Amino acid sequence: MSKRLFKMLSRKSAGSNGSIGIWIQNDGVAMARGVRQGGTPRLTACEFRPVPIGAEPAFVLRALISSLGPEAGTCNYVLAPDEYQTLLVDTPDVSPSEMREAVRWKIHDLIDMPLSDATVDVFDIPVQINHGEEKPRSLCVVVSQNSVIEQKVALLTRCGFKLAAIDIAEMALRNFASLLPQDREGQLILHIEENYSLVVITKASTIYLSRRIAIGAQSLNAAQIKNDDGEEKTRLVEMMGEEIYRSLEYCESRFQGMAPSSIGLTPAAMRIPGLSSGIADGSALPVHTLELESLLPGTGKIPLERQAACLMAAGAALRQEQTTL
Repeated sequence: MSKRLFKMLSRKSAGSNGSIGIWIQNDGVAMARGVRQGGTPRLTACEFRPVPIGAEPAFVLRALISSLGPEAGTCNYVLAPDEYQTLLVDTPDVSPSEMREAVRWKIHDLIDMPLSDATVDVFDIPVQINHGEEKPRSLCVVVSQNSVIEQKVALLTRCGFKLAAIDIAEMALRNFASLLPQDREGQLILHIEENYSLVVITKASTIYLSRRIAIGAQSLNAAQIKNDDGEEKTRLVEMMGEEIYRSLEYCESRFQGMAPSSIGLTPAAMRIPGLSSGIADGSALPVHTLELESLLPGTGKIPLERQAACLMAAGAALRQEQTTL
């Protein structure tokens, strides 16, 4: 078993049948197939099926595979955020051949598992500018337990898939951000899950910042129905706005020429009433939506609820890196 999180990926271009993305949560399994024709991406499949109480995800996954037909083939799997950690570290002053081992030792006091149990990979963070001077290049380190990776590989193998890549939620969101014209100048993407929100700032298909906010759909929806004239909902949205503003300030102060011009809401965030206007008011930036049918012309109409459930799988299906980290 490799100690690299993304080592299974061959990072080759998708074949004629496209790439398949898979995202498994406690409540269900999402699967999407993406193809690129003439450089234009679209989805040819986008499905979510709930996992019945007491059932195994593999049972549902096999049913989805059957719906894709015999050409199911290889897939890209997205880890859930509670299945990995991300850490920001300075790039070790070693040769490229020694880099990965040096990073492993650099993080051994920062992770909540023995180093021998950790699968590790890295991606570059752009050079930071401080008072006109360049700071040392940084790396974002992604860490997951070996047992987690092994379980995913075993599950997909049992279901008849050949695993091409294991990815993370931040990269799946980056794949959508790179499709938008706003990505040329820089943008912030806000995605909401049940118990947290994910903020990703990108420019030119590069992640500059990713962070999690401890406010999710569960608390926002609970506040929505609370009989307090909307005070709790307003408070939570204002807190999110403040965290977003801090994230924007951080990027603008650390990276030369980095001034995000807009905020993109994923379908899951779009389902929260009043969130779009609240975030726009708190950030003073225009807010736009990341609806799959507008991002991926030719995909067809997909209900918003299914878009929210399948977003990570669709992002993985759009993966097109061809070089190793």
